[in-house]
Amino acid sequence: LLLTEKWLPCVPYMQVFCICYALYPLHTANLNAIKAKQTSGDVVTMKVDRNGRTVELEGAANAESENKIRGLTLHGAYVDEITLVPRDFFIMLLSRLSAPGAQLFGTTNPDSPQHWLKLEYLDNPAVDVYRTKFLLDDNTTLPPDYIENLKKEYTGVFYRRCILGEWVAAEGAIYPTFDRKLHV
Repeated sequence: LLLTEKWLPCVPYMQVFCICYALYPLHTANLNAIKAKQTSGDVVTMKVDRNGRTVELEGAANAESENKIRGLTLHGAYVDEITLVPRDFFIMLLSRLSAPGAQLFGTTNPDSPQHWLKLEYLDNPAVDVYRTKFLLDDNTTLPPDYIENLKKEYTGVFYRRCILGEWVAAEGAIYPTFDRKLHV
């Protein structure tokens, strides 16, 4: 496959995709192991003799999960749905990325604008974060009718979060579809 220089701006995206898809089998194995154990608080270790390293798959069900990674030296980490990870675990994870060139890769859907991830990391100019926003419509592998059905399923704050990718609060939105003209 030969790509011309006009494709150079896509290189960072392709690198992220390559890493994510390289880690996807590990992610799937982790999910299957967690389902088998009926908990997300256990460590699942996979021996991978690639460069003499071990891949550890960690569930982070609660703040105590950070104890399981304490003392490790990590070369990299991947976290799916970072907003669902306890803050203490995330802080410990960042502190364990101590190998030269270590990086964290993560994905998440938006949550409350007061979520610790948004306030302390995503909106903090002092933190070095490479952030890319992808919306449901950006996923070219999903069938158009599936996308349209998802858009119909979500309403209110969940539509704004999951479809529009906005960090919005749910507080005060008790009956977001209430219309006084229709319902009174």
